[in-house]
Formats: sequence, structure tokens, C-alpha cells
Amino acid sequence: MKTKKILTLFTIFYLFWVGEICYGQSIEELFPKALQLEEVKGELEKAIELYEMIIEISQDNRQAAAKAQLQLALCYEKLGNPLAFNAFQKVINKYTDQIEIVEIARTKIRENIPTKEIQDEPAKRNPVFKQVQLDINTNWQPWGEKPFDISPDGKTIVYIDNQRNATGNSQVQNKLFIADISGAPVNYLVEQPIFEREWLPRFSPDGKYIAFWGFNLRGAIYLIKKDGTGLKQISKDFSILKMGSYIWHPDSKHLIVLVDNEKLVTYNLVGEVTNTVKCEIGNEDIQLTGISPDGKWISYFSQWMDFSIGLVGDCWLISSTGDKKIRLTDYKGFDGFGAWLGKSYSYYFVSDRYTSPNIFRIEINPETGEKKRNPEQITFYSDATVFRPVVIKEKSELFHGLSRNTNQIIIPDDQSFNGFKTITTGNNTIISPDGTTIFFTGIDKNNKGIFAVPRNGGTVDKITGMVPYSDDSYNCKCVALSPDGSTIAFFKKINEILQVLYFVSTNDTTFFQSVVVRDVKGIALTWSPDSKKVAFTYNNRLFTLTAWSRNAEVLTKVENWEATSTRWSPDGKYIAGLVSDDEASTVVITSARNGKMEKLTLLDEPGKKEGLEWHPNSKKLNYMYHGNKNNGDGIREAFINGSPSVELINQPGVWDYVGKWDPSGLNYFFLGDRSDVRGYLLYKYNTETKRIIPVSYIPNLSLPAWNKDGKFMVLSREKIETRLWMMEGFE
Repeated sequence: MKTKKILTLFTIFYLFWVGEICYGQSIEELFPKALQLEEVKGELEKAIELYEMIIEISQDNRQAAAKAQLQLALCYEKLGNPLAFNAFQKVINKYTDQIEIVEIARTKIRENIPTKEIQDEPAKRNPVFKQVQLDINTNWQPWGEKPFDISPDGKTIVYIDNQRNATGNSQVQNKLFIADISGAPVNYLVEQPIFEREWLPRFSPDGKYIAFWGFNLRGAIYLIKKDGTGLKQISKDFSILKMGSYIWHPDSKHLIVLVDNEKLVTYNLVGEVTNTVKCEIGNEDIQLTGISPDGKWISYFSQWMDFSIGLVGDCWLISSTGDKKIRLTDYKGFDGFGAWLGKSYSYYFVSDRYTSPNIFRIEINPETGEKKRNPEQITFYSDATVFRPVVIKEKSELFHGLSRNTNQIIIPDDQSFNGFKTITTGNNTIISPDGTTIFFTGIDKNNKGIFAVPRNGGTVDKITGMVPYSDDSYNCKCVALSPDGSTIAFFKKINEILQVLYFVSTNDTTFFQSVVVRDVKGIALTWSPDSKKVAFTYNNRLFTLTAWSRNAEVLTKVENWEATSTRWSPDGKYIAGLVSDDEASTVVITSARNGKMEKLTLLDEPGKKEGLEWHPNSKKLNYMYHGNKNNGDGIREAFINGSPSVELINQPGVWDYVGKWDPSGLNYFFLGDRSDVRGYLLYKYNTETKRIIPVSYIPNLSLPAWNKDGKFMVLSREKIETRLWMMEGFE
């Protein structure tokens, strides 16, 4: 079969975008060419591509990287692109040591982009942070409805806990608990099991009552005292789809409920409607967050999902009479939640601008509702998500939730998995063929790149500061270690549409830039067993590429090959993958020698497939299927000799998910989801005994990775910690 050089394809593509191939050229050669494109030819988009390439290769030259980032921002400004603001801001945030370049960026922001929000210089405060030591095990969702509230005196917390009851020994669903802020005693807010679900608790401003939504078949707002007495219904019954958010009026005698996103209905404490105001808020997900101390302005945020960005939100005010609406923030990411502080007429909200979600403050004009100045950042977390600020007015304390996701890299203490030793934290865990070294990627913005650590723990060394482009699927082998352990291959995103393939030596950390692809998704890399080539799928073509080169060839063309499923057989003869349509997936293998493709399963076999993996004997592949007839699931295997595929695993009551074989081929490890356990459990199927056993009852373990002879194993454990923090001295 004739093969076509991928370099030619990419050369044509890159000429279209940039005007020339850039590999092998130095920063000193690239900069004049980029400036010529920008200033002489006026080809700004092509110049932007070159500046991004310069930033990419300037890992150890911060001055060059800062200059390229500044020029990139200037190109965006000339194009009238709103990304200019973020590009200038990146110069300021990332290259603080390049004083002259940073000053130019500051000047451009202040003088030329006055319509964009600019963070004021932070006030010189020294707030004190304290973790609230509650004896609770919460599962709060940062982006959901408000899961907790603090009494006005700061002494009592009411919160949702959907894992445990007051004795901690049985599972419940969305129940409200009340506790002293020190953590004890912990009691049900409503002692009797009256409601199926209880949520969105709010203390009255005077601290006498707690309001909440109580839901059975329908829902309503109820009031109860802190001691659990005096339960009474306030609002009418709503269907669950009509249950909007609500707030207390500052007088503690009324509650304001948002109904159908079109009217604000006020109830008094005996359940009478005292006022109804029409309002034009919008059709998005709207959550009321509070009301100004004088009752003039009601705050809320709207949020929606933008699939190109993620969760998007904006903060708003609406007058209590419903006739005036003020937009407080206008940011392309998420601005939301909110809490008022009375004396300064300040509003505290959460935004993901600049870094991870943090708390910002806006001072508001009491008469007009307009902000007095631009938002000021109050917290500066880089590795966590801040959510739901609550201001304690009597003490000038600010409480907020903090969710931190850690991925612990662990090794089992023994073959029975009775215990684990934590080595470090990271993602994309791989172990060297000899079992001495663990390779992984960093997990936060202050820990970027690929790292190495001894298998039993010790000093962590950085292999490269470049960040591989990945996704959240178990299927994407986006970081691939060669079978001989000498080279790591990965794709790195350089802008919104381009990725570059890199090879990095694990011995001396030298790296090589290979081909460029235009793709916005994770791409799996798979090595040949002799460590001479990698294979990947792009643009409906299966490519093989000689390591440390740009000599890539089209092995075969195939429509709808899933880029994350590509796997090279252990004997080197075949490259396997999944080909999908809207209803089902097909397992295919392609000869690594001549590109001839064969189907191992039929399209009418039940459902979509995931987690394609070879057996060590190279004679069969296993995969998880999503049944499309009876919503079934299970793990099947397909054979290269053409025999019909068969079911290997299908546990009742368990969603059997993706897996992989150990090097011996005797044990198949896979993930399973049970209704009585939060998170996936790791299971093992033994081919000799035909038994399936849970490896561990610790949830959210990853699939294992083994060294070449299977003697050593490494895995990771995803751990999400959600805690409540208090901040003093923020005013």
C-alpha cells in the first residue's frame, strides 16, 4: 500500500496558518519573522501563531517569552479581539520579573482597554484563615445550590449532609443537620423523617429561624427554630421544577421567593403573600443570593453551560420594585454566588478570572446600584475551588466552602491490598520497566509539567515544565512511556486549535518538537513494543511516526476512529482501535506492516464501547460496552482469529467499567460502580478461579500500572476534600 508522508500534510496545513515551518529555528530567527508578519505584512493571525510557538520554546528564557506574550497581546488588540485583555493580563501575572515589559502591559490595559474590568491594586490587609473543625463528612457540590448557612452570631451552622445521619452509621439523602460551629453536637434539624429531601437552608437575619426547602412529591419553604421546634410551612406547594431560590428580607419578617424566573413573591411568617413583583431576570439558571441591608437591591447570579468554555455566570442586581436591573460583572468565565456586608455596602462573589475560583469584592453605590470600582480579589487559592461565601455581619467574618481535589499516587503494601503507601500527588501515573521510577504529571497551576519520583518515595525531579494535553477519560493514554523506558511522548496544546507532539528523554530531559496537528481533543499515543515508533489517530487517519523525528506516515484511512482508543499489540503486529457511529462501536485491528484493517465485532453488537485493551498474548482485546437494548453493561472480549466476541464479566448491581490485564494475563483489573458506594471500586477477575473480588473498598482508585515483569504496581487515588473555612480581617 502507498503511504503518504504526514509531514507533507502538516507542512501544507502549517504554511496556511503561519506561512512557514518553524521547527529547528531558534528564538532569534523566529522573532524577526513574527514581527514582519505583524508589522510589515499585517498578517496578524499568522503572527499570533508564531508568537505562541516562541512562548512554547522559551521555557528557560523568560524575557523572550514575556516579549512574545506582549506582542501576542498587541496583535489581539489590533484585531479588536477581546482576548487582548486576558493576553495583557497574562504578561502582568506571569512575568512579574520583567518589569519594563509588565509596565507596558499595564499601560495598555489602563489606557487602551478602559471598558474591560481591571482588578484594582489589592488592599494591604493580612487576613487570618482558620479551618472550621466540624465533625462532619460532607459531599457538598461547589456549583450546586447553597449547602450550608451560618447563624448571624457565627456560632451555629446548618448544612446538608447526604452521606450520614446524626449517629454516622447509615446513609441518608439530602438531610439538614445543625451543629455548633466547633463541630458538636451534631443533630438533625428536623428530627422526624417528614421529608424525602431538605435543602437550601437560610438563617433569618435575626437568627431566630431557619428556612429551608422541604420536598416529598412537591416542595415548599418551611420555617423551624434552631432547637427543632415550631416547624411550619410558609410558601405554597411547588413542583420540583418550579422550586426557585429564595432569600430573607433584612427585617427577618418576610421571605422573597423567585417563581418561574418572572416574579418575586413575598411571604410573611404566617404564610401570607404580602407582595408580588414582576421582574425580567432571564431564562438561565437563576439563584438569588441576598438583599442589600436597606432592602433596595436584590442580588442574584445567572449561570449556564457554554460547551466551548464550561460553566459561565454573571452577577446582577435587581431593584426590589423590579423595575431596574444592573449587571455587576461581565466576564466570559464564571462569576457567581454572593454575600452582602452592610456597613460598606460591599458585595462578595466568586470568580474564576486570573486563577482558580476565588472571592472578589465589589463596592456598590447604594442609590444607583452601580459598582463604584472594579472587583478586588480577596482570596488567592491556586489549587482549590472556593464557593458560597457567607458574611457574618456581627463579627466581620467571612465563611466559605473550599473544595480541593487531590490525586494521590500510591503503591499497595502487599498483594492483598491491605494497605497503601502514598508516594506523592499527580496524574497520568506510569512506572518504569524496571520498576524503580514513577513518572507523573503535576496536578495544579503551581506544579506544571512531567515529574519522576522513586517508586518507594523520595526526591521528585522535573522531567519537563511542558504540560501534556489530556482529558478526563480513563481511555486517553495522553502521556506514553516507551517500553524501554527511555522516552516519554505526549501532545501539548499550543493554542485553541493546535497541538504539538513532543518526545522527552527520561535520562537527560532533552526534548524534541515533532509534528503539529489541528485537534481540540486528547489524542492517545501508543508505542511499538520495540520503542522505535508511536502511533496515533488524527483526522480519520491512523499514523505511525518514528520516534524523535517528523517522519510520520499514514498507515490507513478510517472514518470515526476514536482518537483515545488507539493501542499497539504487545507482539507489534497490530494496532487496534474503536470505530464509532451514533449508536454503537466496532473493534478494529490494522496490520502494522501494510495497513490492512479488519473488524472484530459487528456494529449491531450492543452499544458503545470504551476501554479497549490488549491481552498480553496479543490474541484478544477486552472492552467495556454500554448496552443499547436493555441499558446493560459488561466487559467483553474480541478475538483476532475471527471468533465471535464473548462476554467476560457482567456483575448484577454493578456498572462494570473499563479495565486492563496484569502482565501475566491471569488477572483482569477493572472499575465498578455500585449503588451503595460513592465512587468506583477496583475489582479483580481471575481467569483460573473465575472469581471476581473487590481489590479494595477504598473508592476512586485508578487502574493499576505495572512494570515490565509485573513485579511492581502503582496506582492513584482521587480524593476530594470539601471543608469550611473562616476568614477574619478581610475588611
